[in-house]
Amino acid sequence: MYILISLLLLGVFLRTYQLDRALGGGDESQALLEFAYTPMNYILTPVGDPRFWNWSMGYGFDQIFSNVALRVMVLLFGEENTIAIRFPAFVLGIACIWMVYKIARHIFPSNEVARLALLIISLSPIHIYYSQTARGYSFIMFFSTLSIYATLKLLKTDKYFVWGLVLFLSGILSVYTIPLSVIFILSLAVWIALVLIIPKLYKEFDLNQELRTRKFYQFFSIFLFMGVGSLLLYWPYIDGMLQLLNEYYGHSKVYSSYFNKILYFVPNFFIKILPGPLIYFAPFILVGIFCCKTISLAYRLLPLVVFLATYCFTLISGLAYYPRGYLFNLPLLLIFLASGILWTGKYLTNLIKSNNSTNWVGYSLVATFTVLSLFEIVLNYYPSVKTFDVKNYRQNLGGQFEKNELLLVSDGRYYLYARSVYQKNLQKIISDNQLDEIKLLADNNFKIENYKVTGARGTPIFLNWNNGVKEKIVSKGRKLIYLENMNSVSLLPEDFESTADWKIQSGNGVFSIVNDHKFTGKYSLLAKALPEKDMVIQSSLGDIELDQPHLAVLVWSTKKFDSNDKYFIPGLGVSYMMNGIRYYSQVPLGKTNGGMNIHIKEVNSNKGAFYWQIHSAIGWVQPGKLSLNLFLNCEAGKSIMYDSMRLFLVRKSHLPKKQIKAKAETR
Repeated sequence: MYILISLLLLGVFLRTYQLDRALGGGDESQALLEFAYTPMNYILTPVGDPRFWNWSMGYGFDQIFSNVALRVMVLLFGEENTIAIRFPAFVLGIACIWMVYKIARHIFPSNEVARLALLIISLSPIHIYYSQTARGYSFIMFFSTLSIYATLKLLKTDKYFVWGLVLFLSGILSVYTIPLSVIFILSLAVWIALVLIIPKLYKEFDLNQELRTRKFYQFFSIFLFMGVGSLLLYWPYIDGMLQLLNEYYGHSKVYSSYFNKILYFVPNFFIKILPGPLIYFAPFILVGIFCCKTISLAYRLLPLVVFLATYCFTLISGLAYYPRGYLFNLPLLLIFLASGILWTGKYLTNLIKSNNSTNWVGYSLVATFTVLSLFEIVLNYYPSVKTFDVKNYRQNLGGQFEKNELLLVSDGRYYLYARSVYQKNLQKIISDNQLDEIKLLADNNFKIENYKVTGARGTPIFLNWNNGVKEKIVSKGRKLIYLENMNSVSLLPEDFESTADWKIQSGNGVFSIVNDHKFTGKYSLLAKALPEKDMVIQSSLGDIELDQPHLAVLVWSTKKFDSNDKYFIPGLGVSYMMNGIRYYSQVPLGKTNGGMNIHIKEVNSNKGAFYWQIHSAIGWVQPGKLSLNLFLNCEAGKSIMYDSMRLFLVRKSHLPKKQIKAKAETR
């Protein structure tokens, strides 16, 4: 018992160290920004038109169950609580370690194999990584072990309800986390069928005809309910899934050709689970499967059936994903790796005809594997995931904002931790209807004239502003760029939505002022479009004369009633007279910090509170005598609410700072 506790504590320690590192690695940014920081219905329903789903961007469906767990942790402990956010993956990783030991005890008569399997899984670099990464791969590894354990129990006991429920839940949650887990569930069903059909196998489980029939119907009902349940859970996504499967898996950058899938699929997987010099231990897995003594012959077939089913499915369907998607194979393979190491050691010890009965060759191999694993973990893994000082970074970044300042972030990799600052400041800008400064977070080599909001080929926002900026380092590799001599004017009053003279510009539908739900102020605007066409409503903002180009900064909030409704940036239209002719154009506004997904729950609502999404956009307004108009869009057959519209015109000021401050106070 002391050995087991020690090995388990080793696994816990290796997964606890650096668990509190900065969030963002291993696709954590995607999971948090696109799912965990959004309302629950955004996670449980498809987002956007399936034609534009892109798995690499996280749209549509992606690790739904693990994202639900992340959302719960965010709601309970906050959006930047590193330990809490990674806690589900961590706990399931530790549970998986123990389940590996329990399964090994079922498969092998030797307790020595089970203990070594416990050691190997505790030292597994890839298992450590995903046990402290807020993604779903730790989930599928745990659920696969739980499914196997429940299956073994069902074959040997009559506790059908208990272990049947465990098998059902572990299987369906595994598939609901990563759809590829269906391969594992199907392979497990194939293995069970072989056990119930082949005489040599079912006799090892003491299954007579009556018991075989009963077990067949038990397993058949479990897998049937599992399949129906999985289909129902994914039903909202089914069209998009069918459309995407071949498009993404078949033509992705994972494998450039079908031949590459045949040639590299297996090697890539083993390189993933046995990194560095540990790959030389891969042959011991085959030794464990074909040579080691198991309690039942059927147990030898289990890893073969699961892994061959994975490989054959890939070749037959042509669908292939990164090796991490198939980590449900990992626990079983590591169990047989342990048995293979011990069997080889014993065989070589006997071959040498040593007088010592101790399996010293086997223990030498175990020691070598342990040392190599620790070197891989300490010298490669831990340094590779080490990040900046989160506490210091947050203090340095947050301490730079005292007024109503808009934070722009040049790179989506920096969204985490900057998001809370952006959200807080954006709310203050809205509540005060005042914009004092604009600051840009970027890497140390970034030049402000390269900041764009309309894509890689978009127009730089801060043209000719590079000679009026300050910079401050906030952490290693990151800096804040300040815009000096900035002067802004607010053009819209509070509750502009309710006081504006809105008119339908195109399409058909209705719009109304409501007071039951609002983000700020007393009212919000509800628009409902008829099914035939998108409805666009328009309101005049009046005339203005500008003597130089100005930045237009637009801030607003929206409430969509379905997560897959289309999203529109309000349009800022300008018209002007030239040679007696009126010309019309639109300011090309680009959404800032687009991937942050700021959702805030409304307060003081008479009915069920809504989540409002707040946004900001920025663009250039050219000088001249202009008439300004604001356009709001509503998707055909849908409804949307707008609130907290704020519009600022920003220019470089050549006035002394004291005069700028005085003007700001009198605005």
